Amino acid sequence: MEAWNKEQAQLAQSGAPWCICCMEYGHQPSECSRREEVGWKDPKERPETKEVGEKNGHPCSVVPPREKRKKIPGRPQKQHKNEAEKYAVLETELGEAQEAIHKLEKCCQDQREDLVKNQRRAAMVEDRWRVTLREVQQLKDAQTELYQLKVELGTSEERHLLAVGKLREEHIDSLRVLGIMAGELEKDKASLGDEVRQVEAHNLALEERVSSLTKKLEEKNRQCRDIQESQDQAKEEYARALEDVQTRLAQKEAELRREAENHGSEAEQLRSQVEQESEGRRELEAQLEEVKFVLKKQEEKIFVLQELHQTTSAALLTEQKKMKSSCFERASA
Repeated sequence: MEAWNKEQAQLAQSGAPWCICCMEYGHQPSECSRREEVGWKDPKERPETKEVGEKNGHPCSVVPPREKRKKIPGRPQKQHKNEAEKYAVLETELGEAQEAIHKLEKCCQDQREDLVKNQRRAAMVEDRWRVTLREVQQLKDAQTELYQLKVELGTSEERHLLAVGKLREEHIDSLRVLGIMAGELEKDKASLGDEVRQVEAHNLALEERVSSLTKKLEEKNRQCRDIQESQDQAKEEYARALEDVQTRLAQKEAELRREAENHGSEAEQLRSQVEQESEGRRELEAQLEEVKFVLKKQEEKIFVLQELHQTTSAALLTEQKKMKSSCFERASA
């Protein structure tokens, strides 16, 4: 009602025409849809109305209804009552229409607010979906890193096998050299009868050294076997861990697919599952760190064994040189 009053006031200020039929500004009585209902006639057909309007200062041919009711003579009282009743009915209908319009405006406002809320919820769900896709990409990256670690472990195993093969070949060479040295000593015993006792004593010392060296070599071989067993165990543990990680990744991908299908109704469950996935990722990273630490220890052991083998081979070579030099000196003597 207030909006209608404001609109009528603005029309009156702008100089719009006033209709006597519906009592509103904005159109002429000849253009009103209620012309026949109220029985309005053109002012040309009623000269008394024009005269009254000119007397009251109205330049138009129509005067407001209240002045017309007061000053136009000969109008029946019954028509006045009918117009008043119609005016009251129109006012009630107008009030009902205004209330209906107000309700419709309120309903439209509520619908707009619901639409804004739904848009915000959709944006939040889309953001969560993007976060889950980012987590899935991170899990795939972790899987590629695990594959790279597996390849590196294979290369380290090949290097270890090559090192063990070299150690065995060197051990065989040292045994062959020792056999040659024993044959030469036997020949020296047959040719040098005077120095048999000295050579026997020297041989005993050499045999003791050879036994100690063989014991050391056996100890090194045992250490190599232990390292090989530990590497086999580490490989088995790594394979189990990798299989466990792959199963977990498969389960998580399946869960993420199900969550992607029901992301609208299960937004809270999606958040908790994302947190669980982050915890699982941290556990996987901890397992990877443990595997790296074990591999590093194994590489350190292999390096220590290589250094020990080099020192032993150098000691054997020095002993061989000393024995040959002593044999040549005795032969020359």
